[in-house]
Amino acid sequence: MPSKYLAELHRSDLARTTNVALRLGPTSRNLIDAAAAALGVTRQAYIIDSAHRRAVEVLLDQRVFNLADSAADAIHAALTCPPEPTPALVSLLKTSPKSQANDAL
Repeated sequence: MPSKYLAELHRSDLARTTNVALRLGPTSRNLIDAAAAALGVTRQAYIIDSAHRRAVEVLLDQRVFNLADSAADAIHAALTCPPEPTPALVSLLKTSPKSQANDAL
């Protein structure tokens, strides 16, 4: 499903003032073209959307959260001393993911 940004890019002719040139091998180009076709967009729109979403993801991962000491202690405790797994969790972890089950077909 296309992202909100991709939908906006596809709907309107946004002012573009900067060129970015890319050199791709045929495997990468074919993969990108297939993904763009699956979404019904151009290669350019797909690349812009993908780069935009990845840039947002990277920048959000760099965020620093300032917490009160009590909140920081609670997070540290949860990460270093996780609760015991429940029987439901143990059962879930013993099952194969659907994607692996489909590979066996």
